[in-house]
Amino acid sequence: MKLVIDRPKNWPILKNNKKIYVISPAYSSSLEEILKINKFLENWGLEGIFYQPKERNDLEFLSNSDSDRLNELKNALYGDESEIIFCSAGGYGSARIVRKLLKSKEAIKNKLFLGFSDITSLHLALNNYFNIPTLHSPMLRQLAVGKIDQQAVNFLHDILTQKELCLSYSIKPLNELAQNIQNINLPKLLGGNLSLVQTSIGTDWQINNNGDYSMLIEEFDEKFYSIDKMLNHLQNANVFNNCKALFIGDFSKIEDKKKYLAEILKVFISDLNIPVFKIENIGHKKRNLAIPLGLEMILQ
Repeated sequence: MKLVIDRPKNWPILKNNKKIYVISPAYSSSLEEILKINKFLENWGLEGIFYQPKERNDLEFLSNSDSDRLNELKNALYGDESEIIFCSAGGYGSARIVRKLLKSKEAIKNKLFLGFSDITSLHLALNNYFNIPTLHSPMLRQLAVGKIDQQAVNFLHDILTQKELCLSYSIKPLNELAQNIQNINLPKLLGGNLSLVQTSIGTDWQINNNGDYSMLIEEFDEKFYSIDKMLNHLQNANVFNNCKALFIGDFSKIEDKKKYLAEILKVFISDLNIPVFKIENIGHKKRNLAIPLGLEMILQ
């Protein structure tokens, strides 16, 4: 089976952009990593636009102060220097600035926003609050230091250059409801990192605040009981009431016994009354395929 998503026709094209915004709304990159990022961009014929912080940052787990990271994000969303915004790293911190971003009254320009992991908070805000599609993709730092395999790099480049217009992903049914459907349209895909989807509950950008949707989840470096707790929270919060299909990406670097994870997912899936699919190569592994969020899909 395949999941098919059309690349939006109005998405910016890489070859028309000589510069791109490089932002760090969560954790920072080292000077060495920034040099490698610049080299990677040069190989794609690009120049990075980096924000210059204006305040001191006293929290080492954040790239810059909340005020500077918010200004950096708004500068990229509203600025005229490029139509492409690429997040350099994840870590933690994006959710700290989303609430203030939502207060902005200015219409966001037609931009292509890329990133994943902690950036899920920003994907949810852009997809679900501002109704802007985004691209769940490897981080720029990962690409620059060689942590993403060439197939995923090429796939991302093909999307950005508009070489790939119809994006196809292999999926496998995980329950009976998934086995019995084919050739149907599905509502827009939302989600990303499970822990960020879970902590969106109760916020203005929560995953289920805007009608029917499909959900994507992936996770990295969590204990099996934490995964169980997060999945149960989603169920207890009735998040799946408007969810029409669930796609489970990679759950990687799970240090506890993997048999427990298999049992947790088995019980979780059995309690859902929606089709559930496994989607390969989306998450924190070396092969991390870019996939659009905030768009309707076709199941074939």
